Amino acid sequence: MALPKKLSRHVINYGLMSVLVLMLFFLVFGEWGLLHYRRLSEERRLLEERSQALQRENELLREKIYRISKDDRYLEKIAREELGLVRKGEIIYLFPANGVTKTATPSRPQD
Repeated sequence: MALPKKLSRHVINYGLMSVLVLMLFFLVFGEWGLLHYRRLSEERRLLEERSQALQRENELLREKIYRISKDDRYLEKIAREELGLVRKGEIIYLFPANGVTKTATPSRPQD
């Protein structure tokens, strides 16, 4: 038994619309959809920023290595600041970081 032409067109149209809706759904939400693409793009941007920061840090470390190996004054500065080394006969004065010292007040005996 054949379906009337009008009914068969409706079936075909609804079928095509259903397929289009499914394709659109997978295009947006699917494993390789637009949302996944946006997440990957953001992750890539963050990784590129991290890579640039690490490259800058590497360059600073290379410069520091070069200066330590070639510049005696810089080497002495590092030894003094980071290792606390002093020359013979130097006196080191240490001050509190915030500039305030706490002093204890003697307690008075009670009468």
